[in-house]
Amino acid sequence: MTQELINTLHLSEIEDHREITQVLLTHFSEASTIDIGKHKYQKRGQENFMIVSLNKENKISNVELSEGFPKEELDHISSTIQEKLVDNQVIKIGQLVAFSGEKITTHFNYKDMFQILPINSEAPHLDQAWGDHPFLLQFKYTGCSDVMLDNLRRARKGNVLVRILNAILNPWVSSVLQFAEFSWVYGDPPDMTSRWSQHGYA
Repeated sequence: MTQELINTLHLSEIEDHREITQVLLTHFSEASTIDIGKHKYQKRGQENFMIVSLNKENKISNVELSEGFPKEELDHISSTIQEKLVDNQVIKIGQLVAFSGEKITTHFNYKDMFQILPINSEAPHLDQAWGDHPFLLQFKYTGCSDVMLDNLRRARKGNVLVRILNAILNPWVSSVLQFAEFSWVYGDPPDMTSRWSQHGYA
């Protein structure tokens, strides 16, 4: 991989190279896996392609271009990466609903990094002592202009904090699942008929 390609893809300026591959996927619309950590990006119906190799640390270790890959397209990719992942990086406040084995009734903040807040009285909550008691976790994260990447950053930061809190706090702490999950549940009494329902909290 040439220094020109390193500069073009801004590899030394971006910590998480997986975000670069997300920009590439958006640009090309399609990608195929050639080998472990090796992916081919190519627009449908076009001969030009880009092959990107990731190492075990998810860093881009090599980039191959098809012969005659248009410089104009490469310049467009470079400017898109710069716009979304280098420029326009701003500190934002993220929020997610998390759960604790005990009801959260007070506020707690750690410096200016994150804070824990109880849910308001109108939000769904448990009346019993044991169970998943919802609370709010608010935190700082570095956002960007790309909506999808911004959402991924927010979710990633929130989930990291939840895992840290779960490791140091008693009782346990967990977060809402990021992907849909279903299970059999009972209906409300007196109708106890089972139904297939999605997990979630809002």
